[in-house]
Amino acid sequence: MPQTPGLARWFSAPLCLMPWSAKVAAVNADAGAPLVFGECRQRRAHHQHWVKEAISGSESEGQFRLRLADTKAPRLSPEGLLTKYLARQSEGRRRSARELVRTWPDVALEVLRRFDYGDGDRATAASLAADYDRVTGSGDGWSRAVSALEPGGLDGKELYESLSELRGDLARGEFSRVAESSSPALDRDMPSAFRAEALRLRALGALASNRLKAARRSLDQALEATRGQPHVAAKLRLLRCETLRRLGRGASAERDWRQAIALGAQDG
Repeated sequence: MPQTPGLARWFSAPLCLMPWSAKVAAVNADAGAPLVFGECRQRRAHHQHWVKEAISGSESEGQFRLRLADTKAPRLSPEGLLTKYLARQSEGRRRSARELVRTWPDVALEVLRRFDYGDGDRATAASLAADYDRVTGSGDGWSRAVSALEPGGLDGKELYESLSELRGDLARGEFSRVAESSSPALDRDMPSAFRAEALRLRALGALASNRLKAARRSLDQALEATRGQPHVAAKLRLLRCETLRRLGRGASAERDWRQAIALGAQDG
């Protein structure tokens, strides 16, 4: 597979493509660690364990991976990126801060997904959102979402707690509860970036509890919510690819996988 700068940046974090037929397609459920493309030797047959393993960030033994990014590059946590970003901002190195987001878009996305919008610094979130939107060609998807949390707008604390509850339930293995969630973050009036994240988490719960049609519905809705946000859409398509594969829709799964690759390549 040829290397391209766009793919190396976009998919330099948690993505594991399991073999199916002559193709590869699947996804690591958590978007917190740097993303990786590749084939897996049988990860583990039990899908619930696979999702729990992905959420915790642990790695199965004997895994073979093909990276499109630099295999020797250090892994950067969301906390590490935020610390570096704040330091560069405080030093007046605005362009350097943006380049950090350009290098680690997956990690920057995870910071935005997990940011404490109740007690955290909204100015930092707004700046990071603007940089993320700019370097991923996402219009004002995250910027608009963060600006909706201004005084008189959305309750940032309620939103943060709602998304944190879904992640906590996934980490505890309460997959059915997540799959059936009616979290406030799922409300149709919610900014698309936040709603898409809640739908993604609900889809993970449905996948882990083998509710494949429910997972497909949530991912369809999430993709609808993220129109114009190619980076997030690429990641959602890879997750839907695995869902379709398990539903026996091989041709549709391959189509999603190819479209995700094409979205990533556009950035190159």
